[in-house]
Amino acid sequence: MEDLYEILQCPSTASKAELRRAYTRLARTHHPDKQTQREAAVNSAISVSRLLEGSNDCRPPHGASNCCLQVSSLSEPSNNHLLSPCNPCEKSETVSLPHEENNKCISESDDSAMKHKVSDYDFVKIDKAWKILGDDDLRAQYDIMWQDRCLMQEHPVQETVPFDEFQFDVDEDFFTYPCRCGGEYLLTELERQLMCDFVCCDTCSLIIKIIYDVT
Repeated sequence: MEDLYEILQCPSTASKAELRRAYTRLARTHHPDKQTQREAAVNSAISVSRLLEGSNDCRPPHGASNCCLQVSSLSEPSNNHLLSPCNPCEKSETVSLPHEENNKCISESDDSAMKHKVSDYDFVKIDKAWKILGDDDLRAQYDIMWQDRCLMQEHPVQETVPFDEFQFDVDEDFFTYPCRCGGEYLLTELERQLMCDFVCCDTCSLIIKIIYDVT
């Protein structure tokens, strides 16, 4: 369970207006549209830089006009199907392999995609935090859940349970998990959305920790 106030970079005593200002400021920085525009500008600058570098690389080396290449006839079965300079004394220049540049481009592309993915994830958390803290009723429920969580962390945990082992009770509108005392551990839909990770049995004082699959 995450601290929504920390995500919005505000204290828990912040007013609704302060929370809204914090959300607006963070959304402007982490919104996917902003990231796309920034990424496009960077990619454009990189393309221009590579174009300029390529134009310099296309210049013929000094003395290249005095060099010629001979190709053996393909109709003759021999091992001389190679390009060879007419002047054996001249040293051939080392040419960078195309795949090296391609690998570099792929690496830069992967890094850019990863940064873009992380930024998208940040915006999702920011937007979720504002939708809950910006609603008075949801904020009150969240504050109670967070206080209970802090208290339960001070007590020993009976066991760790994957959320997948919880069963949804359609009639009661709860996610439930049986306790050894005969009672149940209960989760509301809001607690599930907030990934509430510490729950106390509704009958005894045993506490479990819930593990969520966030992949």
